[in-house]
Amino acid sequence: MKAKKLCIKDYELEHEVTAVDEKTGETVTKKVTYQVVASLVQLLVNPRLALPVGDYLDATDLARRLKTARLVGDENVLLDSKEYELLKNAVSKFPGQTQQGPVGFSESDAELVSRVLRIEEVEVDESAVLKMPTKPIQ
Repeated sequence: MKAKKLCIKDYELEHEVTAVDEKTGETVTKKVTYQVVASLVQLLVNPRLALPVGDYLDATDLARRLKTARLVGDENVLLDSKEYELLKNAVSKFPGQTQQGPVGFSESDAELVSRVLRIEEVEVDESAVLKMPTKPIQ
């Protein structure tokens, strides 16, 4: 059986931000971390996708699974073909138009988009693949 192997590990962006440390009052400069799972979840359940109700429920299940994987420290998630199509569809349809103007991806999103659209396909033993729970972790 083939599955798509999605890397959900956060990554650092090229730019830095400067902020005041609330505890010390000192000015601190640090790298910005791109929150991969949070971004994927926002894409999957974005109301602008206008998903049919069945696809919406599948997308929310996948969003929960991604959050659970992140919470337990997994860096990769195996996706079946239906899950991958939901994710690919969300990424492909995201750039759009609003009343305020165009909305789309920025340079910071390039790695995320690449991870989804250039995803690695792996051979897995069907009996060994256990789906993670889709119920939220408390």
